[in-house]
Amino acid sequence: MMHYDASPTVSAFISDEHPYTFIVGPIGSGKSTGSIMKIFYRASKQAPSPVDGIRYSRWLVVRNTNKELQDTTLKSFFDWFPPGVAGEWHATQKTFIYKRDGLHVEILFRALDRPDDASSVLSLELTGAMMDEFVELPREILDAVHSRCDRYPSAAKGGCTWAGVWGASNPGTKDSWWFDYLYSEWPEEMGGPELQDETVALYEQPSGFDPNADNLKNLKKYSDDPNSYYIQKAKGKTPEWVNQYIRVIWGYSQRGKPVYKMFNPTLHVAKQELKYNPHLPLILGFDAGLTPAMTFMQQDAFGRVLILDELVSDGMGAQRFCREKVKPMLARRFPNATILVAADPATKQRAQTDEKTVASVLEKELGVKVKGASSNDLAARLGAVEGFLTLLTEAGPALLVDPRCKQTIAGFSSGYKYAINSKGVKSDKPDKNSYSHLADAIQYGCMSFVDGAAREARARKHATVPVPSRNTYVY
Repeated sequence: MMHYDASPTVSAFISDEHPYTFIVGPIGSGKSTGSIMKIFYRASKQAPSPVDGIRYSRWLVVRNTNKELQDTTLKSFFDWFPPGVAGEWHATQKTFIYKRDGLHVEILFRALDRPDDASSVLSLELTGAMMDEFVELPREILDAVHSRCDRYPSAAKGGCTWAGVWGASNPGTKDSWWFDYLYSEWPEEMGGPELQDETVALYEQPSGFDPNADNLKNLKKYSDDPNSYYIQKAKGKTPEWVNQYIRVIWGYSQRGKPVYKMFNPTLHVAKQELKYNPHLPLILGFDAGLTPAMTFMQQDAFGRVLILDELVSDGMGAQRFCREKVKPMLARRFPNATILVAADPATKQRAQTDEKTVASVLEKELGVKVKGASSNDLAARLGAVEGFLTLLTEAGPALLVDPRCKQTIAGFSSGYKYAINSKGVKSDKPDKNSYSHLADAIQYGCMSFVDGAAREARARKHATVPVPSRNTYVY
């Protein structure tokens, strides 16, 4: 007779009623087994058919590749539900049928790893779905799979009592869409934070080094230390691997070479929110285009460049970006600030379609001066940022990022990177990706401090508002 004893975290995950439920934990934590058991827990809660009293349900189990599906997902499933003993296994269709205890459970196993694979599930009629190692799957697969849930059983067989998608995984990387989906506040176009709370539940298991780590009693013991399994697994591994797969800390992509190799999150990310000084000018580093980005910066009396906040966008012109994002940010976070926009020199050039320049749009919308960077040369822009990253002042590093600036931190860590081709050769220019626009804005901002534009702004402010500007707060 099968006996399954779930940890408190896994137990809560299994019984959760949200339509989307995900659990993240270290290797060996029992999360995948819990994800399998959720199938049968939910199947047992399905309403009986009014015809024969059987509880009918149909579930899809998804893994990113066929090899992983065969070697890990199916192996784990068969350990608990051996074919021919617990149910019928139809290898050609990759379908397992469980008919016991008043249940009729169909489980379909599929390998889906590309957005194009979404079309292969559009004819399925499911009760719900499980996504094994969900961080490996694209958004299109999640959306397509969820759209096929709540379609089985039919009303004649009792209808669908509960429907949803859940998954288990080790942490992924912070530059993945999953991290934003699970940890960032949903924008209004996705329903906003209230709908997010109603829709998604995320469970994080303790670190493998935690005395209360899940599943320790079922893991191999290498010594008398209760966490010896994880201590052994950490040997010879990089700190990044240990953080991601044992400490349950989302990592950063290692594909490509980071542009700023000297960036150290423990050094350059403030331990607490940075304080805005209303007596100092606020420099708005700006990158134009249809994906405008802006960074909000100040330089304190120690010479430190403080990155206080960030704005990113998609599919916006300069005018809309100012009206919908920049102005609300200024009113909320930086009231009555004396500001200077530091931008790409190209913002001063007239567009071919009309006589306006991006700079003139910014100046009109924000009522401020736009200062084009002295150069758009990549080496000069990178040098301006690197100069602050490698400098230590009496108060600490010369560049400090507010912890709320998630995109900036991810870009500095690895998102802003040089591409590596199939032969391992590094490109001489950074990738144009979701991090590069904000990185460019930071470069223009840093160049304003190097070029003296920020000092000019400070002088103009002090000429009109004779107040002390020294902020001696040390972060």
